Amino acid sequence: MENQDHLLEYTIPQLLRWRVKETGDKVALREKDFGYWNNYTWNNYYEIVRKIALGLELVGIKKGDKLALIGDNIPEMLFMALGAQSIGAISAGIYQTTLPDEIAQLINYMDVTAVFCDDQEQVDKLVEVRDEIPQVHKVIYEDPRGMRDYRADDWYLFIEDLYEIGEKAHAADPTKFDALIDQGHRTIFATSV
Repeated sequence: MENQDHLLEYTIPQLLRWRVKETGDKVALREKDFGYWNNYTWNNYYEIVRKIALGLELVGIKKGDKLALIGDNIPEMLFMALGAQSIGAISAGIYQTTLPDEIAQLINYMDVTAVFCDDQEQVDKLVEVRDEIPQVHKVIYEDPRGMRDYRADDWYLFIEDLYEIGEKAHAADPTKFDALIDQGHRTIFATSV
């Protein structure tokens, strides 16, 4: 077997790009939806992460910003986390059972500027504490059911719209995403015993 110690030097987005080059057409993950399995190849995974990263950048998320993730165990949580990491932002999960006041405390403690929510239930928690989290500029949601009334407020952003923004950014500059990934550096955490 080939020595692959050089991979230890890569960030997670860089590892994703490497995996695409090695086995892009192979299945990376599967999601069961209404009794059917949906497959995502490594190529699909990379394309979605690229759209998210470039879209996040265009809506104002930048290196060092924090993105909170609140929701169910869905592929979009992974895509969003890697998209944020690709531009140098930091993603942090918040349990979907967390109460609105606790969410506000966590968001303020972490100085979160954007939040990804799975569905209306999670978005409504943010609506309840919106005045307490003024630094949050975007709430991105995956499931549009029940969200029609929110579409007029630019605080909210449907993930499909984010994909479209990212796709347009990629069309305008096809090298930008790789350049962003190349700027990443792995972080080593030291522990004491």
